[in-house]
Amino acid sequence: MRQADDLVHQLRSKFPEAVGITIAQALELVSDYWYADRYWALACATSDPILRARTVSYWGYAQFTRGEYERGRNTVEDGARDLTLDTVDAVITRGDILRRMGVFDARQAIGWFMLAGAEYERIPHDDVRRRWYLGYLLDDMVAGAEKRVAAAGAVPEAAPAAAPDNAAT
Repeated sequence: MRQADDLVHQLRSKFPEAVGITIAQALELVSDYWYADRYWALACATSDPILRARTVSYWGYAQFTRGEYERGRNTVEDGARDLTLDTVDAVITRGDILRRMGVFDARQAIGWFMLAGAEYERIPHDDVRRRWYLGYLLDDMVAGAEKRVAAAGAVPEAAPAAAPDNAAT
């Protein structure tokens, strides 16, 4: 940690966001959440609005994964909401952030997927990416539903047993 802190001190405002993200993710893996949050905050200080939204959302996913559910949800919402650009890339980024949270948050998945769908619907009809991203959303919704059914202990209806082969008798 001392080396990472020294790097931050030496680079000051030129500290690369990617380095902050990498250090924060590594700290998440070893459950050092205090330091992880410190590096997430540093990484989120970027001036690039799309990178900032993605980084804030990664932080939210990390919080959610460590069991800080409400804090993670709020952080992800902040990341998506703070991206105020109205470009197609920004719309896709917001949709991606919300869709990914739907995969993480089974309890509120439908709400996240609906928000993501509303973003993807804003992609112009003549842009091929509209179909792609709405398709990705549908894939995640189906996969999530299958996972929830399995987690609930529901078993799909079994195929009928094959009739015994009486030809050998």
